[in-house]
Amino acid sequence: MDDQAIGGGSGEQMGKSSAETADNSGPLDKRILSKNWSVRAGAYDELTKMSADAPDGCKAEFMKQHIGQWKVYLKDNNPGALEKALNCFNIFMGKIHKSVLTAEDVNPILSMLIEKCLTHMKPVLKKLAGESVLLLFEAFETFDESQDTLTALAGHKVPKNAAAGTVALALLLENFGVKKLRFQDYAATIVKNATSTNPAIKTAAYEFYKACYKWMGDAILPLIEDKLKKQQIVSVNQYISLKISCRMTLRSSLKK
Repeated sequence: MDDQAIGGGSGEQMGKSSAETADNSGPLDKRILSKNWSVRAGAYDELTKMSADAPDGCKAEFMKQHIGQWKVYLKDNNPGALEKALNCFNIFMGKIHKSVLTAEDVNPILSMLIEKCLTHMKPVLKKLAGESVLLLFEAFETFDESQDTLTALAGHKVPKNAAAGTVALALLLENFGVKKLRFQDYAATIVKNATSTNPAIKTAAYEFYKACYKWMGDAILPLIEDKLKKQQIVSVNQYISLKISCRMTLRSSLKK
């Protein structure tokens, strides 16, 4: 059985028992999947150091070996181990050459980051996961091959996953802009989420509109005013105003 941290802790409390039963011999790719928390922790530390020591734009064999396994590593149920995995992933992605990445690897990783990590109860894991999503696309440099995955996640039938998927879209749009992440590709999903009765999903959709406004200004209005009801547009405007001290220039018929 996995040595999962009790009560969502970082795992230090059970470190002794884990260390006592740890077998730190064998190849890294086996140790990093160990059921023993201490063994996994050591393996993540080793991969982190390998990544940190690698040159920028690295095409080394260990990069090719592990890129297809991140979708497994990021499933870790131990919060302490998952935090190490995310820290390792972020350093790994900061060094990888884009030629090592394919949509077949990127999209399962993206799904795991959003469904497993951005929905986590620990704020530190959510923060790291948000950074991971950005680093993943900074390395991959294309959104077209992930459009279906991003749309499916933002429209997920599980509310917490839909909210996290929409948060990810907002993060990506805010950081990469409307030329990289095209508003119209996700417009229908965001409109649906903006009218959701689930507060987390609705707020995430408003975050997306806020990111749009950052790049487009009032040019966003024609894209939403025929899709949302009057009060919904007013609510979006109020949200943007509250967050970035700017307001959309609404038509007079919408101001009342």
